[in-house]
Amino acid sequence: MKMKCFEEYKNNPDKAVRKRAAAWRIAAEQSKSDTQLANKEIDLIKQEIEGKITMLDIVKYISDEFDKAEKDLFARLNGQEKK
Repeated sequence: MKMKCFEEYKNNPDKAVRKRAAAWRIAAEQSKSDTQLANKEIDLIKQEIEGKITMLDIVKYISDEFDKAEKDLFARLNGQEKK
C-alpha cells in the first residue's frame, strides 16, 4: 500500500523524477513500520520527486514535527494541557 503513491512516476519522461521516485519507493519498502504514510508526508514526498521542494525541506518538516511531539510529551509528563 505504501508504494502505490510512487507508481505514477514509474514511466515519467524525466529521468531525475523516476530516480527520486525509485529511491522513495525503496525507502518505503525498507521501512520497519507497518504504518501507512500520512497524507502530508506523501504530499511532501511527491513535491520532492517533482523537484518542487528539496530534501532539506523534508528534513525541516520532520524536525519540526519531532519538536512538536517532544513538547507535547513533556507537557503531558508535567501534567500540563496541550495549548
